[in-house]
Amino acid sequence: MNEIDQCMKRLGLGEMARITRWISYGNLAGLLDELRSIEIRSYTEGLPNVLPEARARETLVPATLVGTIPDILVDEETGFLLEDNSPVCKVDSTSHVSESAKLEEAARRTHSAVMTKFDFEKEVRSWESILDVINEGSENQSQ
Repeated sequence: MNEIDQCMKRLGLGEMARITRWISYGNLAGLLDELRSIEIRSYTEGLPNVLPEARARETLVPATLVGTIPDILVDEETGFLLEDNSPVCKVDSTSHVSESAKLEEAARRTHSAVMTKFDFEKEVRSWESILDVINEGSENQSQ
């Protein structure tokens, strides 16, 4: 048992929190469906792949202010923005997220936002439009 697992056991957090290691993509959706929230604590990152995945599964995402995360999450509306990775911030943010009365409402909003942004039919129309422009350009060049 590592130091983190020992600390969680000592604090009685075994039922409230789970720390995982690598999760295969095939198991990700099922795990996200089980979780209330998943914290993304990065120091540097563009857009963590798990962020839109979690949002699509109505799993709340507290995440640090790095990369494009602040462009995607609206604090306390579609997720929770964490100022830094300091121990104090970790404890404060975890308590704040778990006590927030807005959890269910934020989960619904984040799901709706991601489904609107990543709508399959919208993507198909976008690619059709791009391909039409390319096709028109190649027809004009051949004339």
